[in-house]
Amino acid sequence: MVEMCIHVANVFYLLSYLGRDMLWLRILTCLGLVLGIFFFTCQATPLYGPTVWHVVFLAINGYQIGCLIRERRELRLSQEQERFGFANFHDLSREELLTLLTRTVYE
Repeated sequence: MVEMCIHVANVFYLLSYLGRDMLWLRILTCLGLVLGIFFFTCQATPLYGPTVWHVVFLAINGYQIGCLIRERRELRLSQEQERFGFANFHDLSREELLTLLTRTVYE
């Protein structure tokens, strides 16, 4: 079971590389890091070096996830912007549309 953790962790890393959304990239990376921590600490001789690095990376990604969530809450579109955006830029994700219509217009 412990051996599977490193393989599942790597699947999460792979999935995070395939996505385009930064929030999902970080969430999937955190899931992989948690499984990596479990793997490295459950060895016959625990590997504390990799465990500490995984904890550091987990903390950094956790902080960045919080920043992304706060940023997304602040970015809102008016109904007019939303209609215009989805009609003309239907290929963009909601986050990309928000970035295009809020930051570009206001900056």
